[in-house]
Amino acid sequence: MTTPLLVADTTPAWADGPVVSYREALAAPPEPGVLVFLGFPYVHWDAAIEGRLPAVYGTRAYAEALKDYLDRVGTALDGASFVNPPAAVAVTRDKLAVKRVLREAGVPTPRAYTPGSREELRGLIGGGLYVKAVCGSMGKGITHLTPGRWRTGYLFDGAALRSPGGEHWPPREVPVGTDALLDALCATDGFLFEEEIRGDELRVTVVDGEVLRVDPPGTLSEDAAARVREATSAGARALSLRYAVFDVLLDARLRPYLIDVQAFPALETPPDLWRLVVDRLTRETPQEGRTVPCRQPRSSSRL
Repeated sequence: MTTPLLVADTTPAWADGPVVSYREALAAPPEPGVLVFLGFPYVHWDAAIEGRLPAVYGTRAYAEALKDYLDRVGTALDGASFVNPPAAVAVTRDKLAVKRVLREAGVPTPRAYTPGSREELRGLIGGGLYVKAVCGSMGKGITHLTPGRWRTGYLFDGAALRSPGGEHWPPREVPVGTDALLDALCATDGFLFEEEIRGDELRVTVVDGEVLRVDPPGTLSEDAAARVREATSAGARALSLRYAVFDVLLDARLRPYLIDVQAFPALETPPDLWRLVVDRLTRETPQEGRTVPCRQPRSSSRL
């Protein structure tokens, strides 16, 4: 079995094959035909994007800057065989672009809105509304608005949204009815305004169109499991991803909604799951069986 070459600036604990940094890969591209798995480009992100751009964290300028870098990677490693092509990976770092692709493919996602004023935005809050930075991750860049409570991960000084810095952004209370917050959200290019769907959250790993694992542990009904498989497999195909990890919400009627997708392998990926991923990508069947059964959903707590 040929293990994929992982291009990553941080070597994960689960990595059991060759790993090179982005700098090394760009300086000495792999041989044509080598299977390449792209990890997150932390060095470039920290040096040139997060906190370096004159824009609100995670918004349009962030998505465009990361896309430009991934385009450069794709050009430099033109002869490689990518697990996920750089252009497809770039799409996954723009939540609005993902929403468009999935909607066009008929994959269920929460309803999205484009409010043009504070009055329009206020009218959408009734059932709960998430406002997400299109290139945000790790729970950063999220604002949650309900009729009785407004919270945001940003620092809000009464006029502008600012990054608090650090890896974890605890939600901060904003007085309900603060017009300036609504104005700031509407005026910033690069927010996804999305209806809140209450339910249970799953994390689903898909490789080559087949579900490998659904977390957390437990079991789903046969019907719910089939719906999850259908939605996530269709989502991966629509996004042109051989490897994808979806966050999925199941509503009270056990209907799945895709709310986020990752195309980079996470540092916290369990080693046993990584081995299943590699086995499937290299078209070898794991000794313990081809798939891991669906697990019981957990309650959603995204902010």
